Amino acid sequence: MQRHGPGRLRQAADVAAETWRRDRVEIRNPGGYLNTLCETLVIPDWYAPPEERQKRTQEIRRRQEMQTAGLVAQQMAEEIENKARDELWQSLSDTERDQFCTVARDEYPVGTHAPEGVVQILAKMKAWEARQVSGCS
Repeated sequence: MQRHGPGRLRQAADVAAETWRRDRVEIRNPGGYLNTLCETLVIPDWYAPPEERQKRTQEIRRRQEMQTAGLVAQQMAEEIENKARDELWQSLSDTERDQFCTVARDEYPVGTHAPEGVVQILAKMKAWEARQVSGCS
């Protein structure tokens, strides 16, 4: 520090740390390495100062939080729609439910047997779609 000053030493140490993070090369004499680096410091073109790295990290964290919030909002919207779809299904008469189940079975490929749980899910979707279309008219 006395030889090169705190600013130069800090910058050289940061360049050394970032270089090590990139390359993971063992440094046998860190003191000598740092002294040489202070004397012949050339900033690599890939190097970013700590402030810029921190800014980038915060931006990445902010984007991840926004993405997470978007996923949560999407899941909540899907849950609300699923609940509304189930409520609609429960409000239908047995005859209407059977009609939608028939339509769902008819869409399955010939020669395959659709499990009843799958048929009911597809029928609920058909009922929901029909309600959305009739609601728009």
